Amino acid sequence: MSILDKLLWRSIFDRRVSTTAFRRPRASPRVPIEERAEVRRVRDTQPEQVILVDLSTGGARISTPLKLGEGEEVTLVVDPGRRLPFTFGCAVIFANRMRGKIHAEYGLKFTAVKPGDIERLRAFVAGRDDARRSGAAII
Repeated sequence: MSILDKLLWRSIFDRRVSTTAFRRPRASPRVPIEERAEVRRVRDTQPEQVILVDLSTGGARISTPLKLGEGEEVTLVVDPGRRLPFTFGCAVIFANRMRGKIHAEYGLKFTAVKPGDIERLRAFVAGRDDARRSGAAII
């Protein structure tokens, strides 16, 4: 096999395919929110303050100094102001611990949502997204 054949062989058969090209699109928009929320671990009922980084109808991303493990079950309580608070059962699906930082970011997937809260959350996220897009969001 010549050098040209080896290079051609590598370029055709040894390619690495990016998995990002095959990811499914999000089912709902993710809205940056940066507000305080509470997290309660299942094994510890003491509420801990966290920063809600973004929110969608399927999950949330939080930032906290807590050490949470992937797969851990938690309860997230989001206070939307004058409305009733949202309470979600969640599973930690990813952890991003940054070296030298106090806070780590965690991705949460909603696993237990009350039926009425789905529509309220959808309206809340859509309202926040519209405000962000129009420039009326309070930062």
